Amino acid sequence: MKKKMVIIPIIAVFAAAVIVTAVLFICRFTRQIEFTDNLPMNSVLTTEQALEDFDYIYRKISENHPCFLDGSGIDKTLAAEYEKQRQVLESDSEITVKSLWRSASVMCHTLGDAHTIVTPITDEYAEDWNVITGGTVLSVDSVPCGELLEDFRTIFSYEPQVDFYADHMFGQIILQKSYLELLGIDTSDGVDYELQTDSGVVTKHCGFVSEIAAESESGRICEYTTDKEHSVGILTLYACDLSDEYKNMLAKFFADIDEYGIENIAVDLRENGGGNSLVINEFMKYVNVDEYRVFGGTDVRQGGKLKYYASELEKNKKKDNVFGGNLYVLTSNYTFSSAMDFAVAVSDNKIGKIIGEIPGNMPTAYGDKLTFQCPNSGLLISVSYKKFHRVDSTKDELPLVPDFPVEAGSAVDKLYDIIAG
Repeated sequence: MKKKMVIIPIIAVFAAAVIVTAVLFICRFTRQIEFTDNLPMNSVLTTEQALEDFDYIYRKISENHPCFLDGSGIDKTLAAEYEKQRQVLESDSEITVKSLWRSASVMCHTLGDAHTIVTPITDEYAEDWNVITGGTVLSVDSVPCGELLEDFRTIFSYEPQVDFYADHMFGQIILQKSYLELLGIDTSDGVDYELQTDSGVVTKHCGFVSEIAAESESGRICEYTTDKEHSVGILTLYACDLSDEYKNMLAKFFADIDEYGIENIAVDLRENGGGNSLVINEFMKYVNVDEYRVFGGTDVRQGGKLKYYASELEKNKKKDNVFGGNLYVLTSNYTFSSAMDFAVAVSDNKIGKIIGEIPGNMPTAYGDKLTFQCPNSGLLISVSYKKFHRVDSTKDELPLVPDFPVEAGSAVDKLYDIIAG
C-alpha cells in the first residue's frame, strides 16, 4: 500500500516552545527544581543501570499518578507495557541512553497523558532554525517526514482525543538533535533538511547548537496592540507566566482599552504552550465578571489515596477599570495546558467566545506534574499527580470546540469579520 506523504510546516515564532521547555515548564503549575545534565544519547549503560532507571520511572508513575486509583484501568495497560519494555531492555546486548529513553517513552505513551513524559534535560537545536522555519520540511536525511511522524506518534505522550497535538509537536522536535536520534537519524555530522520553499525544493545541511531564539520574536512573554479605528485590542501571551512583565502589561493594556473606549478585546493564545494557571485569575481582575470557576473539580493523588477537591467559585477581585465589552480568545492546536485552561475558563463561564482551532489537550485531563531524574542516565520523568475536571461537566468528555472554528492563521481575520458583523 502506498504511504501518504506528510509534509511538516514549522512556524518561526514557536522557536523556543520546544519539548524540553514543554517538559520543564508547560503544566498548570510547575515546581522549579535544579537537575544535572543527562548522559549523551549514545552512552552505554550496563543492564543493571538501565533496569534500575526503567524501574525507577515506573515506580515514580505508580507512586504518583491518579490512574492507579481512579478506576480507569489505565494502570493495567501501563503495567503490561512496563513488563514488555523491560524484557526488551533485558534482551538488548547494548543498552544506550537512547534505547532506555525509547522504551520508557513507549511505556508512557500508553497513559494517554500529555503531561507524563520522559525526556533528556539537555539538547541541541538546528543551527539555522530561522532558515528551516521559513519552509516546509519534506524529509530529514532522505527519510520522509511521514515515516518519522508515524514512529513519533508511538513514543510521544499525548491525549488520544486530540491526537493532532502530536502532529503539531513533531514539526518542532525534528529540529531537536535528541529527538532526531530517538527517531533513528544519525546527527553526528549534522543532518540534511529537504525543504519546500517559495522558490522550490531545496536541501539545507544543518549542524546543531545549544541555544535558540527567545520565546517570541520580540523577546517578550506578552505584548499587545490596539486598533482604535475598529475598536479592537489584542493581548498576545506566548507563555502563562505570572511575572511582573505580565502584570505590568495587563495594567497598560487595559489602561489603553479604557482610555480609547475600545469595545472588543482578544487574548491570543495560539502560540502558548502553558505555564501557571494563576495568569487566568490575574486577567479576570480586569473583566467585569463577579465570579467564575477555573476548574470543575480536581482529583489529587496523595500517597495511597485519591482525594477529590470540589470546584472553587472564584470571587473576582476586580480592578477599577474593568472591561465590560466583548471578549474573545484565539486558539490553535498548539494551545496547551494552562493556556487551554484559560480558554476553557472564558468559554465555560460564558465570559467570551473562542476563535480558532481545538487546543492540544483536553479540559478534563491529568496534569500538574512532579519531575524526577533517573539516577544513572540523568533522563527526566515528569508525572501528573492530579486530574482536572472541566468547568462545564456536561462537556466533560469533549475537547474545547471553538465558537468560531477557523484555521489558527485566520483567527485574527475572523475576529475582525465578527466585529464587523
